[in-house]
Amino acid sequence: KPLQFHRTAVSTWGWRFITHFILLSYVVPLSLFITLEVNKGLQVLFISMDLCLSVFDENLSERRYCRPKTSNLTSQLARVKYIFADKTGTLTENSMMFVGG
Repeated sequence: KPLQFHRTAVSTWGWRFITHFILLSYVVPLSLFITLEVNKGLQVLFISMDLCLSVFDENLSERRYCRPKTSNLTSQLARVKYIFADKTGTLTENSMMFVGG
């Protein structure tokens, strides 16, 4: 006599739960990824409109705002531990210019 599996209400619910969990396990990370990207875009928008990050340009007689060029700017700013400045308080710029030819 072959082994027969009788489906009860509990086993049917269990199989449906497992099936839905397997099928929907790809939807949650995708929606989370989309939500995080939208939040990064909104943070870039708020950074670009912030008055504390703007400066008045006297030559053009207009206010110049910050222009973030990457959406990962906020996560990169969180990693800054030290800012080096010289005696005058200006930030040091570590740039190398190519001279010659």
